[in-house]
Amino acid sequence: MENVYYSIPLKRNYIVNLSGNIKVKVKKSCTLSILPCLYQVCNKEQSYIKCNENLWFAQEIYLEEGEHIIPVIDTLNGFHTNYNDIDNLKRVGNLEFLLRFKINMINNVYIENFKINLTFIPSDKGIATEILDLNSNISLFPKDVKR
Repeated sequence: MENVYYSIPLKRNYIVNLSGNIKVKVKKSCTLSILPCLYQVCNKEQSYIKCNENLWFAQEIYLEEGEHIIPVIDTLNGFHTNYNDIDNLKRVGNLEFLLRFKINMINNVYIENFKINLTFIPSDKGIATEILDLNSNISLFPKDVKR
């Protein structure tokens, strides 16, 4: 199957959540790799290269013969401008979604269908990741987050 690709411009800052599932039919037991990849063009922190290096949401699944429904998930903090990268005057580009597959045996798995839902939650913070101390509700990273 060819890569699945979708592109959309962002008019403001969003937290973008991807959720969905893929239905596959397996002829013979094998290993299937699935990489859902959300990234943003010209975004220094969340570009294609960074998202492809990290592989946070990649799955490698051993599948027996039969039909299977596999959940997929991904998330990204999308920006409408490059305010985090002061020396870069280039505006960030579209939010891109790419779904890739790899298998260890040719002609063994068939994608019957997939359902992908992108949810855009408006955000006024330019923070892609926040780590919290759940005991005291204090931000450990980044340190300067105000609640």
